[in-house]
Amino acid sequence: MDVVISEIFLKLNGRAIFRNKTAADITAHIEWINNNLSKGSVPRHYLIANVYLQSKSAKIRLPAKTSKALKQEVASSVFKNSVSIQRYNAQSRERFDDKKEKNYYDVSGNSLSLKSILENYSGNPVLIDFGASWCLPCMQKIPEIEQYRKDFIDLNIVMISIEKSRDGWRKYLFDHKMENFSYYRVNSLNPDSLVKKIFEIPKYGFVNRNGSITILNEVNDSIIKNNIKTF
Repeated sequence: MDVVISEIFLKLNGRAIFRNKTAADITAHIEWINNNLSKGSVPRHYLIANVYLQSKSAKIRLPAKTSKALKQEVASSVFKNSVSIQRYNAQSRERFDDKKEKNYYDVSGNSLSLKSILENYSGNPVLIDFGASWCLPCMQKIPEIEQYRKDFIDLNIVMISIEKSRDGWRKYLFDHKMENFSYYRVNSLNPDSLVKKIFEIPKYGFVNRNGSITILNEVNDSIIKNNIKTF
């Protein structure tokens, strides 16, 4: 049972642990839980315990009535022993970039080099989209970029965010159900030489057959077709 509980914790953690910043956020989260999850259900057990731990770790002061009800429900949660303040804080620390880690992060927080990312598409055309969730032109371009996936079946697309906030980036992906796509974020404390050449976004990169990357200011059907022809 403990193994199952730990597995559930890891699966759900990415969606729940990073979102609440204020008492109002937590109150709204609890209201959503009350409206959507039945008492005694495992997802409810997890989310209630998680919200409680987050409020404690961030020292968020809740209304007395809310705090009391939360404590009472946590006391009976199946996660009360497997989800600890120490473990929560360890997860929270993962949100910060580390200059000793590699140049990029995936959604799970693993650090990677661009080489290791592109090895997944070796021998195939790859379009890299450099953007950020706060960049309106970048966001406006996403539907078009996603259409390229459908129109050019041989084209692989890698999305790279340059934003510094890991929480904000993850929240955007989870809120828009985009966490399962090929999305990565630059390690702001250890950007590689490619990222250092990008002074404004959106920008695009096309990975050539020899592994070199051509940086583009714009991308469209014609540009993609011409680049795919080189493979």
